[in-house]
Order: sequence, then C-alpha cells, then structure tokens
Amino acid sequence: MEPLLTRLLDHYSLTEEGLAALSAEPSFSLLPDLSDSLAALEAKSAIASTIAGRGKILVYGDYDCDGIMATSIMVRTLSALGARVEYFIPSRYKDGYGLTLDNAKKIAAKDFALLILVDNGVSCLEPVAYLLEKGLKTIIIDHHDLPVSLPPSLALVHDQLLAFPDKCSAGALCFFFSRLLLGYDDQENAIMGAISILSDLMPMKGYNRTLVALSLRLFRQGYGQAFLPLMEGDIIDERTLSLKANSKINAVGRVRLDYAARLLVGYFSLTEKDKSQPLQLMNECQNTRKQLSKEAEGSLELSVNERGAFAVSSILEGLSGLLANRVLEKTGKMTLIACASHLKEGTYVASIRGRGDFDSHAAVASFADRLLSYGGHRYAAGMSFRYNDLGLVKDAFLRYCSTLDGGNAETSKLPLSLSEINMDSYRLLRRFGPFGVDWPAPEFVVAVDGSALLYSPKGFLSTSLANSTRLFSFSIKEGMVEKGKKANIKGRLSLSRYQGRVSLDFLADSYEQEG
Repeated sequence: MEPLLTRLLDHYSLTEEGLAALSAEPSFSLLPDLSDSLAALEAKSAIASTIAGRGKILVYGDYDCDGIMATSIMVRTLSALGARVEYFIPSRYKDGYGLTLDNAKKIAAKDFALLILVDNGVSCLEPVAYLLEKGLKTIIIDHHDLPVSLPPSLALVHDQLLAFPDKCSAGALCFFFSRLLLGYDDQENAIMGAISILSDLMPMKGYNRTLVALSLRLFRQGYGQAFLPLMEGDIIDERTLSLKANSKINAVGRVRLDYAARLLVGYFSLTEKDKSQPLQLMNECQNTRKQLSKEAEGSLELSVNERGAFAVSSILEGLSGLLANRVLEKTGKMTLIACASHLKEGTYVASIRGRGDFDSHAAVASFADRLLSYGGHRYAAGMSFRYNDLGLVKDAFLRYCSTLDGGNAETSKLPLSLSEINMDSYRLLRRFGPFGVDWPAPEFVVAVDGSALLYSPKGFLSTSLANSTRLFSFSIKEGMVEKGKKANIKGRLSLSRYQGRVSLDFLADSYEQEG
C-alpha cells in the first residue's frame, strides 16, 4: 500500500502544500470583520444609544442549540457592555418557531427600548412590522434562507447579505458581531459560536472551519469550562462535542413542553452562578430524548427508495429532526420525518435532513404551495402541512430523492493495515480535521482474519492490537464474522478517554465477509 499520507491526500484531492495551508494554526485574524457592514454598524450604533440611554434590550432567541448559543453570546456581550439586558427563549410547544404576533404584542406592552432577534426573524414580517408601528425597533441576526419579503428591521445581519462564501450558523454570526461590539475577541463567545456551527450542520470550510479549529485550541487552553461537565470526561473534538454537548443542549427545548430551556442561557453566558440546575436539566432531558428516540426508531415504518426515506412518527415533534438525523446516519438516505403538530390540530410538522447533493429547497419545490410554513437551509429544514397533503408530500419528496446522484459509497473507504492503527496515524489524520458537513472524516477498511478476532464478555468485538490499541464495535458481535475466513472491517479511528486513560480504537460499524 501507498503511505497513509498519500492515501489521505488523494482522498481529499490535496497536495502537501494544500495540507500545510489547511492545517495551519487557526487565528482570530482569519475570521470576518463586520466593521465594513452597514447593517452591523447600524445595529452597533442602536445598541450603543440604547445602553447610553439606560434603555432595556430584549434578546429573543430559539430553543435549539444554535438559538441557545446565539442568545447566550448576545447576553454575555451586552452584559459586558453594561447593558440592561433580558432574554426570552420561546417554547416549541407553546409558541412555535420565531417571533409570533402574540408575543410581539406582549413585548410591545412592556418597556423595552430595543429588540434583538437571533436565530429567527427573517420570516417574521408581520410581528416586526407590528413592533415598528408601536415604536419598537428590531435588530435581526439570522442565517435562515431569506424570503422574498423581508421584515422592516432596523438592521439585518445575515450571512448571505454579508456575502460569506459558505452558510454560517446564527451563533457564529453573533460571535462575529460581538467582536464588533466589544472591540476584542471573547474566547467563550468563540467557543459558543463554534458549538452552534457543529449543532446546525454548517459546512466545515472557510470561516466555519477556522472557528471550530480555533475553539478546539481554546478548549486545550482551558476555556469552555461550561461544556466540560457535558462531555463526561471524553476527549474533546468536533465529533464528541456534537454527540455529547450539542445533543444535551438540544434535548431541553425539544423534550420539555415549558420554558425550561431559558435556564441554559444564564448557564452558558456565565451570567448566572447556579450551575447544578441547568446541568441536571440537560442530563435528564438527554435521557428522556434517548428513550423516546429509541422507542420511535424501533417502531418507525420507513417508505424508501434508493436515495430517500420518509416516515410518519408518533415522537414529539421537537425530536423529529434528531430522528431524521439518526435515519440519515444509519441508512445514508435523505430523510423526511413527519409528526402530528402540538399546536395546530390537523397539521403535520416535519423535519428534513440531507447531505451531499441534496437541497431542501429543491426537495419541497413541487409542493411549496401546500406548505403552511417552511424554513431552514440546504441540509436541514422544517415545515408544516395539512393532514390531507401527506401523500403528496411523501411522493414528491421521494421522487426528488430518486433524482439525486448517490455516487459510489465504497470509493470513500480507505484501506488501512492493522499496523497503521496507531497514534502516529491518528495525529496525521487530525491534520486534515476538523471534520464535518462537506468535509467528512474518512472511513477505513481493515482486512482481518476472522479467527484472530476476540470479543468482550458481553459479546462485542474487542480485539487488542499493539501499542494499547484495539478493534472495537458495538454492532459486530461474536459469531457474526466466520472464523477461518477473511473479513473487511469498516470503521474509523477514534481517540477516547476512560477512567483517566486515553486510548485509540478502530471503531468498526460494519463488515464484509470474503468468500
């Protein structure tokens, strides 16, 4: 075999010079400066005037991880500037998504001088217009795709209007804006911006890549203490942050029917001293989410074609996106999961997840006139529609998926020898990271003799190799791989920490028996 470096360079179509540029030390100087954005400057001026006049500012966010991070960044930033700031996180089950007209009326009845909408706003034309009529100006910091008609906000800070080369999360936008407001880089804000990029499945390139790489360095330097209790002692990288921290943050607003997600803003913005209650809340909601998701996945009846999957689930609507993600990861198929709406009888709420050449806008184009609501971005979107349009939505979605070019999945698997499962290989691999959407971590194939494989007392694949490494799998169990025959084990390299000990595993997810 060629050297592993050569295989990886070919896999990512990189030269050694390209790899050197890719793996260069990340820097705040590589991130966007919003000082040349008229919208950002207008927003900064309005905030400064409000603070100077001792007016109250309300930050209105969203209940998912990106919304929590965006709200926390703005609350932390405004607090540092001496603002009188309050915040509101809506309930998915009581308010729905974004600023509603009912909530706009409640806000107008109070004594706020300025409203800042984060991770929502571009589709809130009527509520923002109502507030303007009542004399309350609004700043919007959002990344959802722009509608035809924009709300009459004082300023709209949006990745598309800023001409960013890649889609960006609302949390990252709030961090970039915070740099303009503060005049310096706040490390905790940077980490929250990076967490939102991972949570909202933004493409891992450009500014997104730089901010995530920078946050991983900041973790190593001791920042991000609020996230460490969520990590359960595991190694901090982009994958474990997504699997552990992000999923726990997301679980609260999706599982709880009340306004409990509000507690997370005080925790992550570091403006509240109580840490035990938010941590307990996130852990409890994560356990509930796992139980509900497992039950829903077990009873899910998928309608599928070569590239798409569709299902109606009884799961809480707030978990439909997580369930769609799970189906996408497990099957590789673009997925739409529909659930009965909690707020509107006779209505389905649905989540779409995809990757590669998938585009959620194209997926809904043929039935867009039947949708009651729609919002999101290329790989993740939400929508609602009436019960009697279910068949139309299903057929149109699967028909669109069938037009996608799936390519040859096997070409993405790289051969790896048993002797290459070592820390040198892992360190080399990390030079190509961080990994994510549009820049996935490579999957490897290791050829083994079935007779040489060993298993744990519970029957899971657990074969020790040299240098304290091992082949490990929860999905490959004793008796599945025939002894005396060759097998190709497929998986990835993963560093983990258990009981204070760091180890490298080849985490296998599937295999093919030869012969």
